[in-house]
Amino acid sequence: IRHFPVDFSIELRGDGEEEYRTAARLTGQDDAPVQPVAVSFDRTQARYVRLVVTRLSPETIPGDCLHLQLAEIEVQLTGGASNLAEHKMVTAGDSLETGAWGVANLTDGLTASRDPHIGYTSGRNVGQDPDVSADPLWLEVDLGSDQTFNQVTLWHSHPTL
Repeated sequence: IRHFPVDFSIELRGDGEEEYRTAARLTGQDDAPVQPVAVSFDRTQARYVRLVVTRLSPETIPGDCLHLQLAEIEVQLTGGASNLAEHKMVTAGDSLETGAWGVANLTDGLTASRDPHIGYTSGRNVGQDPDVSADPLWLEVDLGSDQTFNQVTLWHSHPTL
């Protein structure tokens, strides 16, 4: 099942800043990656890391509604071993919160989707049109304070339900 973003951007905002800045914009991504997708950009400082999705993968099952699903989001300085996002607070424009699915699962340190924590899934039914640019899906990690990093890694959710 594909529910990975095809077109998305990583936006950043520092502590005390009002405006987001775009660190990276990707289009035409593989909609069912086997490996995590590492998005690299110039070394920067920010407190808030936002994933903004404007296109989802197309329908794979006739009649299936499209969703955004991820197992984990990591924020790192290349060469550093530490995931700055681990156990940090995540907010989302919408989320299905069931225990197995929920925003807290995005930073729980588990990169593989397995019970009882599968990952995150958007809760909004976007229908069957993968273009959500008019009303993008978004997730935001609050790192707690300004941190230095240059990479955000997205882990695809592969639930075994």
